[in-house]
Amino acid sequence: DHYDTTILPARVRRPKDKAAVEGAVGDCTVAIVGKLRNRKFYSFDDLNRAIFKELERFNTRPFQKREGSRKSVYMEEEFPFMKRLPEYPFEMSTWKRAKVQLNYHVSVEKMNYSVPHEYVGKYVDIKLTKSAVTIYYKMNRICTHGRLYGRVNQYSTNESHMPENHQRFQWNKERFLKWALRSEKTH
Repeated sequence: DHYDTTILPARVRRPKDKAAVEGAVGDCTVAIVGKLRNRKFYSFDDLNRAIFKELERFNTRPFQKREGSRKSVYMEEEFPFMKRLPEYPFEMSTWKRAKVQLNYHVSVEKMNYSVPHEYVGKYVDIKLTKSAVTIYYKMNRICTHGRLYGRVNQYSTNESHMPENHQRFQWNKERFLKWALRSEKTH
């Protein structure tokens, strides 16, 4: 779904289903590795440049038994149907279910993420990827946080998720610095 693509695997024990592909892989390997087998490369950049040069030759070489080349067939038959890749690559995810606690946070894998306070007491679905935690209520996304790692029991709190009276009495670094500066001026 993410790439808007369908993969149709070859049937089991049906080698003719993939004969053309297997043959092309073999031909490509022989054409490139055969040309480069006696050369020495001192960096991956040099090796990659040589591989791409031979690959371009392989793809533009005319077919023996029909018109065109691999590249011309691709440009005529496949390229018009190509789509841009999604803005973000696919990330594997796991799903959890949790109840929003009185402190308007959900605890997931020993980390705490805030949820708009109106959802306190409700069950939410949580999608975890390597980089993000996305929280849904009745299939509607209600918030997203960057994934926390490291020391257990950390909090990721979005101030807008707090009830108004909690926003006024937030105990954070900024509040302590303001308090320290005020008391420094009075002494």
